[in-house]
Amino acid sequence: PAPRRASPAAGLIDRIKTARPTLHEMRDAGVVLSPGGPNTLVGRCPFHDDHSPSLWLYPDSGLWGCNRPDCRAAGVHDVIDFRAFWRRVSNRAAIRQLANEVL
Repeated sequence: PAPRRASPAAGLIDRIKTARPTLHEMRDAGVVLSPGGPNTLVGRCPFHDDHSPSLWLYPDSGLWGCNRPDCRAAGVHDVIDFRAFWRRVSNRAAIRQLANEVL
């Protein structure tokens, strides 16, 4: 079989993730982060009433999530998901916004 080629959308998403780190997106949204361990930052999750840091971010990979299971940010996410959650838009709209801003 012929090797699979990456879709043009995958290339766009990779370029967005390189140009717009999740750390910058979170800081611009007002999330205060502090060291939480090796290569990890933590802060209060903006997606629920958080009184102690439950949001985590691996700045090197841009992956983040919330430790609270009933939070919509539970799981593992990227900068596009953060933009979509924060601005209450679809992932497609978040990709469009980020591409227009950073590429």
